[in-house]
Amino acid sequence: MTTLQSKMLQRENIIPLYYQIQELLTQQIESGVFKPGDMIPSENELCKLFDVSKSTVLQAIQTLVNKRLVYRVKGKGTFVAKPKINQNLTTLLSYSDEILGQKKTPKNNLLYRREAPISETLANLFGVKPGSPLYIIQRLREVDNIPTALQTSYLPKHICPGLIDHPLTDDSLYKTLLHRYNIEISSANETLQVVKADKYESKHLGIKTGDPLFLIERSSIDTTGRTVELVKTLLRGDKTKFNIELKK
Repeated sequence: MTTLQSKMLQRENIIPLYYQIQELLTQQIESGVFKPGDMIPSENELCKLFDVSKSTVLQAIQTLVNKRLVYRVKGKGTFVAKPKINQNLTTLLSYSDEILGQKKTPKNNLLYRREAPISETLANLFGVKPGSPLYIIQRLREVDNIPTALQTSYLPKHICPGLIDHPLTDDSLYKTLLHRYNIEISSANETLQVVKADKYESKHLGIKTGDPLFLIERSSIDTTGRTVELVKTLLRGDKTKFNIELKK
């Protein structure tokens, strides 16, 4: 629990505090700080740790419950759930290229872009030192003027310096990496799971809180073997289906 600190919250950020707290707790769960069956800190402990109201903490925890990352036991506390079964889905097409291939019109809306110190988990993924500068880019993706995906990309700054200073709405991120930085994606590791939309996600995607979303997490690898990007994509369940070709 020592890795969670109040100063990790950005109180002047447009991202709600409850959303920041649930993201921090999610990172702790995904990195193994909290293991399946472990009890996470109580609501009162989280209120004191982050210096926030109980309603903010309750909203963060309920988001984790809706996403099936934790579960409540009445009179005992909140515990980390067992990990879901992952099914690998691999494609090297960017989201924009996939949509264009279906004769539809994609549109990118930049929600925020910022630089932040990299966490230990992502530092291990990218092979850099914890605290190194990291770019975080979140975009709302539309198809034929309908919001369909909320996409958050994480990239180490040293491989693409100045990336967040460029327009990030006109082209796919893959094309920007290729044309500006000569970084070509050659392979990827991808996981898929179903989650429920929280208040922040439902607001941007134009759906109800609790509606189903597909969460795709992809680690993109370039032609030199480096992991250059982690992208988390939330896709509307009512607007998305997957075609999977299986060969013997």
